[in-house]
Amino acid sequence: MSKTTIEPLIIQSPENLEETHPHLFNLSKQLSLQYVHQAMVPEENLKLIGQQLWAVLNIDAEFAAAKKANLPILPLVIVGNPSLPWECLSHPDEGFLGKNPKYTLSRQYPKPQMSSSPLQKGPLKVLLFTSQPDDLGAETMRLDIEAEQAHVLEALDKYFHQGLVKIDTPDDGRFSHLQEKLRDEEFHLVFLSGHGSFDTDQYSETYQKATV
Repeated sequence: MSKTTIEPLIIQSPENLEETHPHLFNLSKQLSLQYVHQAMVPEENLKLIGQQLWAVLNIDAEFAAAKKANLPILPLVIVGNPSLPWECLSHPDEGFLGKNPKYTLSRQYPKPQMSSSPLQKGPLKVLLFTSQPDDLGAETMRLDIEAEQAHVLEALDKYFHQGLVKIDTPDDGRFSHLQEKLRDEEFHLVFLSGHGSFDTDQYSETYQKATV
């Protein structure tokens, strides 16, 4: 039995939006700052910018034609400026398309322009950098850098022997050392293994203040 291929509706945003519609980028920055400062964002604000984003796309005819296919779910793929909050896209009648069960909404970033310069010859230079903060405390809290490095080295072992890969695994995991490595040397690929902890007390306190 052959499977039916569902073709998404590719939505290409206009070029030079930053020049023709600078207010959209101002609204986007204001929205970002609200989230940064953990402010409550009213749905009306999201709807406002979402409807304005829909207006600049100017795809009412294409959208209506795609809906005539009567698909259970219509995939929508937006190719547009990554600085804009396309997740807020709001249709005048359908509402937020990202929340509507009749659609899926995803992004596709524009393909970068390929360089015309020839590729460099030689092995692939890889930096495997594992963070090692200064404030971990006692030796018992030390991160197991060697184990992480061993897994990567094992996976790339045959490429080392073929001379296809050259890897640097520094033991100094401070951020300042990472800056030095990237400034003084050239790498084709950088693996950054980061670590962190979740401060439940901090978020509990923030939530309590917001609900008072």
